[in-house]
Amino acid sequence: QRRKLLDLSVERGRQAFDDQAWADAVVHLSAAAEDSPLEIDDLERQAAAAYLAGRADESVDLWATAHHECVRRADVARGARCAFWLAFILLNRGQLAHGGGWVDRGQRLLDDGEVDCVEHGYLRYCTALRLVFEGDIPPAQAGFGEAVEIGRRFSDPQLETLARIGEGRCLIYLGEIAKGVALLDEAMVAV
Repeated sequence: QRRKLLDLSVERGRQAFDDQAWADAVVHLSAAAEDSPLEIDDLERQAAAAYLAGRADESVDLWATAHHECVRRADVARGARCAFWLAFILLNRGQLAHGGGWVDRGQRLLDDGEVDCVEHGYLRYCTALRLVFEGDIPPAQAGFGEAVEIGRRFSDPQLETLARIGEGRCLIYLGEIAKGVALLDEAMVAV
């Protein structure tokens, strides 16, 4: 009976996530997690839903748990992807040192594992984002450009779009308004 209730909570959480009912997804997946650790896919759903439901602190804790579980399983690329999400949230909250630490941790995982994967581009994106927040626009623009190229190489439109938005913002900050707006418009078409 208990297993059925657990499975039902997970299924409801997944369905709520698919329906973009973020708060409901968090409630159902959290209820399931009280009885038994979630599978990594569901833990990532819970972390993403918490962020999208406005529960950033909870999301950070969940992404950290997912990261550590991936590292424990030696799933290096996935662990680096979790580090990206942690960095993304923290950097956008103005926690530059903490966010930068997660970028460094993710990059070390990839370097130590000698893994060639799209996650290098996601981490490069976060490095560039941090540079924007620090006011160092030219190297940020170059970093976003590198992230676009990595996204292209791995056929990852999400990374390409994120990085194009970053490039466009940098161009605008540098006074190249028309070029920057054109990149933002191109990125919005992809969105």
